[in-house]
Amino acid sequence: SKESLRTLFLGAQADGVTGGLLYDCSALDTIMTAAANPNYCTDGGVLYDKAKTRLIKYPCAVTTARYDVPASVADIDEGAFAGTPALTELTFGGDIDTIGNSAFDWCLGLRQVTFNGAVNFIGDGVFMVCPSLESLSFKGDSPTWGGSQFWYSTPTVYAEKGTSGWDDAAENVGFVVSYIDSGETSVPKSWIDQYQEFLAAAGGDYDAAASLVGANGVTLRESYIAGLNPTDEKSKFTVNLTIVDGEPVVTWSPDLSDDVQPRNYTIYGKSTLSGTE
Repeated sequence: SKESLRTLFLGAQADGVTGGLLYDCSALDTIMTAAANPNYCTDGGVLYDKAKTRLIKYPCAVTTARYDVPASVADIDEGAFAGTPALTELTFGGDIDTIGNSAFDWCLGLRQVTFNGAVNFIGDGVFMVCPSLESLSFKGDSPTWGGSQFWYSTPTVYAEKGTSGWDDAAENVGFVVSYIDSGETSVPKSWIDQYQEFLAAAGGDYDAAASLVGANGVTLRESYIAGLNPTDEKSKFTVNLTIVDGEPVVTWSPDLSDDVQPRNYTIYGKSTLSGTE
């Protein structure tokens, strides 16, 4: 039966596979394709079309908490992530044209979704049974939304100031919209809930609490990004440069690259401390 399928191999002639076709494969943890197949490829067990512009199926039984969708992907199949209980955070790297119906349905642990490009269309019931969903972050104007989105949650949608369509979508679709400056990071409500004194000081407003300055001298938003404790004045983000076998090695603390909600770090350098290059 589909429910007991654990490994799927698509041979060289395989065609016609869709996310909807694999919707109820709750034990599926690995998808493989023949190298000679002209239609499909896999990356880390995730099924894509050959050009890697369409994400077809993320295996339901994968236990990884976070997944970063490659920037090349423009379309998400119907039911592509549906029924994946371990998934808590999703990040999309590029512009998305279409998200198919029920793409994230029954993702019971999904808390945060970030779109780093524009989104054009979101199908029916994409987030229908996602009771843990707290936030979605978008770039650009509101997409066109299908029906029956949020049955068991009322997430906060973070949209950039100056973009359009969000107020109408919030009323018609059923979410709370919060406008942030371009490049600003949203903070999960579950993280702020750990620091009730700040939430109380902000009158229960999570967005306002995220902008308050903690005992460590930075805002709660900055503490969340860096992995700091805003109630501890000694909680700081530190960077160390050492020489190992003649080569410079940069480390930092806290290092959240392997955290439940991992951070991606970018290092910028100059040829001289006082130079511009």
